[in-house]
Amino acid sequence: MLRMAAQVAVSRASPAATSLAQGLERAARALAVNPELGEAHLTAGGLHLLAARIAVDAAARSAAARAAVEALEKAISARPRLKRQVDPVLAEARKLSG
Repeated sequence: MLRMAAQVAVSRASPAATSLAQGLERAARALAVNPELGEAHLTAGGLHLLAARIAVDAAARSAAARAAVEALEKAISARPRLKRQVDPVLAEARKLSG
């Protein structure tokens, strides 16, 4: 849900940093309890991708995209049935990561 809130914030050109940070924090807490929770990796990856999309400098964009790639690959590894959902997001993250 926080990923959707961050997408809305981005689409309205309002500050998304708070929503992104909250979402990433919640994903991290879920992963601390269960590191194999594919949905939490997917959420983190999506949030990192949103951060990459709104980053103003190339270094920040690339770093956020690399974090997205890492999280999305973990999502597929933890839960292979998420692959079809993850693949398009992962392709965009790879493209932005340089």
